[in-house]
Amino acid sequence: NYHANLHNQERPSALLASLFVNSKRDPRKNKPASWADFCFYKPRNDGRSASAENGTAMMILAEKGLLPHWCLFCFKEVTTHHDPDYKPNILALIASDAILIHPVKNGSAYEGLLIALETASEQRRVFTSEKGQTVTLKVPNVNAKVIAQEGVTLFS
Repeated sequence: NYHANLHNQERPSALLASLFVNSKRDPRKNKPASWADFCFYKPRNDGRSASAENGTAMMILAEKGLLPHWCLFCFKEVTTHHDPDYKPNILALIASDAILIHPVKNGSAYEGLLIALETASEQRRVFTSEKGQTVTLKVPNVNAKVIAQEGVTLFS
C-alpha cells in the first residue's frame, strides 16, 4: 500500500522532530509531543480502533435500530472513526448470536468485523443482510463470552 509505505518512510523524521520539540518545551506547562504528532501519512484510525468503514456501517445499523444489544460493548471503539460520507453496499450480515459488520464477499466467503457470542462458536448460522439476502456461514471459534474482531473470514 502506497500510503502505508509513505508513513513508514516518514517515521525517522517524525521522531527527530518530536525530540527537538520536546527538548525546547517546559515540562511543567506542556505534555511531551509524540512522534506520531509529526506524521502526515499516519493511518486515519491510527491502529487503535476499527476501520472507518466498519464504524460507519455500525453507526448506520444503530440509527436504523438493527444493531443487537449485545454488540453495544464495543460501539464507542468501533464508531470512533466513522466516515459520514461513506455509504457501504451491505451494512451487515446478522444472525441470532453473531453479526458480520461491513462484509466483503470473496468467492463463497465473507470477511468483515465479527461480533459474536460464545453460543455461535464453531456453529453454522443463517445470516441475513439488512436487504433481506440470506447466507449460511460457519462462525469460527469464539473463546470468550463475546468477541469483536476485525478481518475475520466466515466460510459457507
